[in-house]
Amino acid sequence: MSLMIDEPKLRLDKIGLKLTSAQGAVHTVFEGIDVSIGQGSFVSVIGPSGCGKTSILNVIAGLVKPTSGQVLVDGTKVQGPSPQRGVVFQQYALFPWLTVRKNIEFGIRMAGGSSTVQKEVSDSLLERMGLEQWENAFPKELSGGMKQRVALARAYAVAPDILLMDEPFGALDSETRVRLQDELVAMWFDRRTTVVFITHDIDESIFLAERVLVMGGSPGQIVNDVSVDLPYPRSSDVRITEEFGEIRRKLWSALHDKQ
Repeated sequence: MSLMIDEPKLRLDKIGLKLTSAQGAVHTVFEGIDVSIGQGSFVSVIGPSGCGKTSILNVIAGLVKPTSGQVLVDGTKVQGPSPQRGVVFQQYALFPWLTVRKNIEFGIRMAGGSSTVQKEVSDSLLERMGLEQWENAFPKELSGGMKQRVALARAYAVAPDILLMDEPFGALDSETRVRLQDELVAMWFDRRTTVVFITHDIDESIFLAERVLVMGGSPGQIVNDVSVDLPYPRSSDVRITEEFGEIRRKLWSALHDKQ
């Protein structure tokens, strides 16, 4: 299934992935993924467990090399990880020996940014994410929601062209999850970073994204591409609209028809 738009920021050109077990058995994780994503788009990917969603994200990030096809960013083939493709995982992956501020500044520091730039960027993100009073705290002192705020701020600190998010709110309670969804969509609306967001949650995929890719099958394939024609900025009230409910029904049908 080929999903094309003009002048893509991110292009998945017929990528496939096969893994070989220690016993020599070959497993095809996904195949024939052919997708283009425009600059500044917010795209969610949903699908059942085991269909290859996280593996696709790892290939885009350059952490895993595809067995077939290629990933292109601005027309250039992805050869490995890059700070221009930031990743936020479900597990917070913060440095436990660094404070909140130092975690946020880490990427800038590694890129050679001056202490002045580090402070300016971290000041802005600490305020934006409501973390000012926690700037000197260590990760072990934070709640799950606070840790994920820090992880998101750290990803944004290096101003990535593309932000890859692998179920970042999956381990959070429902109230914290909704609050972070609100914050993420507001930040994206302001900055227009290209986002690919993996989730199992249909409502989350609709609320955040302009477009939802539905995966299914074994090997994993993209079985549907659904536009989310709901205006930004979005508030939680959009979840109770008839339009939201119609998109939910469409995605539910696409998921369960292909399992």
